[in-house]
Amino acid sequence: MRLNRFLYNIIAMALILLLSFALPAAAAQRTGIDVSQKGSITLKFQYKDELLSGVNVRIYKAADIDENGRFILDKAYKSDDGFTTTDLNEIREDSEWEKYRKSIEACIYSKKIEPTAAERSDDNGIAGFKNLELGLYYVISDPLEQAKCRYAFSPFFISIPSKDENGTWTNVVYDVVGVPKCERFEVDSETVKYSLFKRWSDSGNADKRPESIEVTIYKDGQVYCETELSEKNNWRYSWESEPGHNWTMSEKRVKGYKMSLSAGKNSFTMTNTYKVPDKTNDNPPPVEDNPPSGVLGKIMEPISDVLGEIFGPEADVLGERKLPQTGQLWWPAAVLLILGIAFCMYGFICERDKDRK
Repeated sequence: MRLNRFLYNIIAMALILLLSFALPAAAAQRTGIDVSQKGSITLKFQYKDELLSGVNVRIYKAADIDENGRFILDKAYKSDDGFTTTDLNEIREDSEWEKYRKSIEACIYSKKIEPTAAERSDDNGIAGFKNLELGLYYVISDPLEQAKCRYAFSPFFISIPSKDENGTWTNVVYDVVGVPKCERFEVDSETVKYSLFKRWSDSGNADKRPESIEVTIYKDGQVYCETELSEKNNWRYSWESEPGHNWTMSEKRVKGYKMSLSAGKNSFTMTNTYKVPDKTNDNPPPVEDNPPSGVLGKIMEPISDVLGEIFGPEADVLGERKLPQTGQLWWPAAVLLILGIAFCMYGFICERDKDRK
């Protein structure tokens, strides 16, 4: 019996010592994002193996990021049409990311928002941005014309920080690298016909629609034209232009409607969805500052079809990023700790009973 009690005590002490070292180490691994850090973005401009110098590129900080990886939309992009932080963190589909990409871009141009920073690619096709605050950035590059060719670059989101080389958030990367998707067109190419269509999603509330809507069309960030959509033109507008440019649209806000923009190859659809007034939730509950860990794994699902193609192998693809796994299982550690304490108590009780005898 004496030997058994001795073994119990040894096992209990070993468990406690093991936990005393293991718990701090595990806690360090689940720290997540250090929001006090600064980061950088390095962009590589190239078409196949051809390095592209002289590309003018601008980055816009769209959202902050907290230690849990949750985005907080910058106030410059908040509006009354439903473009909210909650929406940004609840994106699930590729099409939703595309809508937000166009929404942010239209907001940048219509509100004349200044870029966070601007650079020009060097002889190696590199444009670098240093000492950046953490968050979600939107990258816009101007088309480049040289040797009778026009190189067009797709705008995209990029996040600081990114995952580590193992695809985890154990050692997050604060210096991220991106390769913008590039297409090449002949300068003398035939013009392409583009079309814009206004769609209404307001079943039972068609009487709330305005008679017309003023729309601004932007070509590479500059106003291309302003037009009016109404029933007279079947809520449509068409134009022709050479290929290899970035197009987006904005409209004067329509009261009671939320607008979203989707794009096809050469067509654009502006959808106005009627927002039914919610009178049952005049006093919504306050939003928690620290959401439960179970929320973290659901914030972003893969959206590689939209964003994956714009990056090279060096970069963390926003659609594939998984938020810091701060909600990992800790019950085994708790069980071991309880067992260790139980062993100690058992040994103590046995010794006490022995003394009484």
